[in-house]
Amino acid sequence: MKVSALEEYGLRCLVRLARGGAEPGRATTLSTRQIAEREGLGIEYAAQILSALRRAGLAASVRGVNGGFHLARPAAEISVGEMFRALDGPFADAICDSFTGRLETCANAGDCDLAPVWEELSRRVYGFLDGVTLADIAAGSVRPPPVIPLDSLRKQ
Repeated sequence: MKVSALEEYGLRCLVRLARGGAEPGRATTLSTRQIAEREGLGIEYAAQILSALRRAGLAASVRGVNGGFHLARPAAEISVGEMFRALDGPFADAICDSFTGRLETCANAGDCDLAPVWEELSRRVYGFLDGVTLADIAAGSVRPPPVIPLDSLRKQ
């Protein structure tokens, strides 16, 4: 699984809003400039990312002198999995459409032994990502799941 720049920086912007107290119902907002400077991003690029987060319903903007961005919902209600799906869509969904060779559709469509692998990978990855919220990351309380021995995953 590759994490795109949009996903990495989008998550960092959302966590920055969560850490900055920029949640719904509070007067706190962070400007595009503040977020860009704190995350080491160009202002235009940060604006594009924040706009995508706003369109996805994860961030909200306030106009005016004291305007800026805040989370659209409390940090505890926004999962990392939701952010990934909103910005780039589920990663395993595009595999079958992306690797068709010279054909319009995959040569194995309808009788694919690989599809269950990608579906299970997606289920496991999103099982973890859906359990991690912005509040968890902002509080530094994310712990990796226990390692599952490879032998236990093999079909018997």
